[in-house]
Amino acid sequence: MSVDGVSSSVREMLLQLSWSRQQYHADYHVASSNHASVQLWSLVLCAAIVSTSAAQVAVLRRLFNHQHINTKQRP
Repeated sequence: MSVDGVSSSVREMLLQLSWSRQQYHADYHVASSNHASVQLWSLVLCAAIVSTSAAQVAVLRRLFNHQHINTKQRP
């Protein structure tokens, strides 16, 4: 490689580095807004899971605590 080839490679590397640094700030803002959205939906889904579990437990308790009306005595 000649000096001109090395110089153009270094120039290209510096341009890519500059572009990468510019993208970092945009990516940071996207990641922060995604974090808030994911955290909100996680809380909503956790609340849905807990309420569904509580409803299932209540239904099962009613099912097994139900007293049967048929109380025939065997002779």
